[in-house]
Amino acid sequence: MKLRVPDLLQPRFILALAALSSFAVACSPGQPVQPPTAVADVVNIPTAEVVETVTVEAATETPVPTEVPATVTPAPTPTPVPKPLTLCVQNEPESLYIYSQAAQGWGHIQELLRDGPYETKAFGLQPVILTALPSLEDGSARFETVRVVPGQPIVTTEDELVFLEAGVTYWTPDLEIAEAIDGETVETIQMVVDYQLLPDVTWSDGTPLTAADSVLGYEILAEETAPYLNRFVINRTVDYRAVDAQTTQWRGAAGFFNTDYQRGFHEPLPVHVYGELSAEELQEDSAVNLAPLGWGAFQIAEWQPGRYIKFTPNPHYYRAAEGLPHLTEVKVEFVEDAQQAAQRVISGTCDVSVRDAWNAWETEMDTIVAAADAGAMQLQYVTGPLYEAIDFGALPGLYYRSAAGRDVFTEPELRQALAHCIDRESLIDAVQWGQGEVANIFMPSTHPEYAETAITTYDYDPAKGNRLLDEIGWDGINNNGVRFRNGNLLSLRYNINLPESYTGQLRETVANLVVEDLAECGVFTEISTHTAIGMYSDWPDSILFGRQFDLGHYGWLLPGEPRCSLYTTSEIATTDYLAGSNASGYSNEAFDAACAAMDSATTADERERQAKIVQRQFSQDLPSLPLFFRQRIAISNPKLLNYDLDATHPSPLWNIENWDIAE
Repeated sequence: MKLRVPDLLQPRFILALAALSSFAVACSPGQPVQPPTAVADVVNIPTAEVVETVTVEAATETPVPTEVPATVTPAPTPTPVPKPLTLCVQNEPESLYIYSQAAQGWGHIQELLRDGPYETKAFGLQPVILTALPSLEDGSARFETVRVVPGQPIVTTEDELVFLEAGVTYWTPDLEIAEAIDGETVETIQMVVDYQLLPDVTWSDGTPLTAADSVLGYEILAEETAPYLNRFVINRTVDYRAVDAQTTQWRGAAGFFNTDYQRGFHEPLPVHVYGELSAEELQEDSAVNLAPLGWGAFQIAEWQPGRYIKFTPNPHYYRAAEGLPHLTEVKVEFVEDAQQAAQRVISGTCDVSVRDAWNAWETEMDTIVAAADAGAMQLQYVTGPLYEAIDFGALPGLYYRSAAGRDVFTEPELRQALAHCIDRESLIDAVQWGQGEVANIFMPSTHPEYAETAITTYDYDPAKGNRLLDEIGWDGINNNGVRFRNGNLLSLRYNINLPESYTGQLRETVANLVVEDLAECGVFTEISTHTAIGMYSDWPDSILFGRQFDLGHYGWLLPGEPRCSLYTTSEIATTDYLAGSNASGYSNEAFDAACAAMDSATTADERERQAKIVQRQFSQDLPSLPLFFRQRIAISNPKLLNYDLDATHPSPLWNIENWDIAE
């Protein structure tokens, strides 16, 4: 599946930003659902209560005790210690329907109502209400063989849904690529995946959550009126059904190799309550939008629009036997902005504040750090998935010529030399408060697939950088201290977009420091700023994807798995493919083959082996200089326990059922 998210902080890529900072669930929901007009200002949802009737049969004869029993004073029932918690969140949602992402705060609140079905955590996918993730290795995911005749639908090896005809490429049952011949019936793969639910998960009204609920979720998404932004997998699905009460089964279209199959379990919707409603009716139903059933640790008790939503523990929570949740009440208060949210934690009127954008608290960091040092709050940093990098113009656009020569970055030696000239540690100190680490590859060292022994690193060593420049012929130096070769000055243009936010400040600071560093190696660098449209639009118009640059600085929001496809030959934008993601124009057959093999690996060992090849090749060729990964930040009451900020989970509330307050 292809994804192009060049810079999540620009208007053009707002959908990509929603994937992280709007905290959507696995199946991206659609447009906001407007609440019904006839809704009271306060919504009270009573907690479901089970009353057991006990019948006592009267005795026919009253026995006479032979001795008077001693008076026994029953032991007092311990009163639970109240443990309320206040959350400060921006952007009150208008709806809490799971397929309604009505505001950025929506996703945080879903963490209270719904636990899973799985979570993207620690750069990987982990099951929550599933017994395990399906796997090609254990047979819960598998390929069956189907025959496709000319004119029937088939998914190509490039994931395009087409009708079979001559020239179409397809996967054979042996997972080899073949090309269809005119009039020929072909045999290809059909992927089948089983998802197994835990047996004891219930809805907050006490009704068991079953496979049929997940099937309803799929059926709603499959409706044309469903508020769903990405129908890629839906359109390549033949069937999604309940095999039994705990098992759903997905069957893909002929030829479709769904590399993201582990995420294919659909968000459950309660059949016993919503089963008679269409997708359109669900969007308009007041109970669905304002008091949806969930299976998470909490349920809605009260909603005062514009002020707060109050949650109490779900008495039917499937982990209640573990003593969860610890908190006795969660009050989500809606605040004006991220700065107010941070101040509320510092003042002690909020226990936790969450931010909905990478730029939210960076300008407040001096105050936040001082408050943490004084013990007024606890502060957490973690390396996140937002990757800052400088691409080298390895394959310039048709009409672009650098002052240093059209083919200046064709070979890797100059790219490697410049990497030694840039002090990336100083960049981290300047814009990341000294937190984090230099990026060596397009994934952080904390990623489970990071292959340290395979990666070539480039320490800050300007003496080595100067020596390498001499060795490749940039050994002439003019009166201004700028190197030249064959009549061309080593004069480069550094291209950036500077939004009016902390990201703009960050990029500007980084650019100025890079210019200073490169000057020490005899490289003249001119900063060139562009609008978001000018920087990031499609080929051939944009600076970045039109390959009209020497150095191009931008950010990528990376998912859990390594995105080697960003640098493959097939992602170089052309007349036939305007939205290609490979900005540098880097092309290497060995890298392409390893990247494809990694993405289609059917075993963990094979994926790990190919991932090492990918990282080795990338770090040697260096089409892009990784700078650093942006830091995620969490602030909270110093007495809050088990608050665990994760690198890739969309919401810091992912484990709120485990939170506790120190007495």
